Amino acid sequence: MATSHFFSICAAVVLAMLGMTVSIASADEHDRQIGLLFEGAFEKADIETKVEGAKKTKLAAAYTWRYGVRLFTDQSWQESGMQWEAFAARAGATADELAKSIEPKYIRDHRGVIAYAIVAGESPFHTSAITSPHFVGQFGETLGDRLHVVVIDRQVLYVFPASGGNLTDFGPALVGIYEKTPLPVSLEVFEVTASGYRVIGEIERAPRE
Repeated sequence: MATSHFFSICAAVVLAMLGMTVSIASADEHDRQIGLLFEGAFEKADIETKVEGAKKTKLAAAYTWRYGVRLFTDQSWQESGMQWEAFAARAGATADELAKSIEPKYIRDHRGVIAYAIVAGESPFHTSAITSPHFVGQFGETLGDRLHVVVIDRQVLYVFPASGGNLTDFGPALVGIYEKTPLPVSLEVFEVTASGYRVIGEIERAPRE
């Protein structure tokens, strides 16, 4: 599949799945959602946690408010009285809910065989779904129980089968999408199983001339 064709399919699918809308959280503090945001390692976050094996990706603590989503600062974390264990439980519940509600868009190759899935969503915590043990179960009958996932930005996951997959074939196209994304995360590749998630490598980018 040509890079340009791959990019066109991905762009069309993502726009359709997102519906070109942005969800606004309730202004009520009691209704605000708490979760983890995937970010590039180059971004600054006061309250964050590391991802196993990652060099260019991290998870930052955040919450929704009336205008979207905010990262916890040291000050807002202290003012909230939040403890990490309580935060992790609420963030985990958010990830579980998202993982159970995902609607993958499967892309097939010229033979009609499923090559990969695009999973797009409006929630700012959408990509944290891969931290949930429920995520893999959504692909058991299609991509298998061991997945390779690329988190190019917070709104979209590219999911490939780890066994016999062809992620490397789509590497250049994924790099192209990454370079056009306004708020990129990284090109690191996650291995996701029912046991957890970790970074196992990175899609290479061609050196700039």
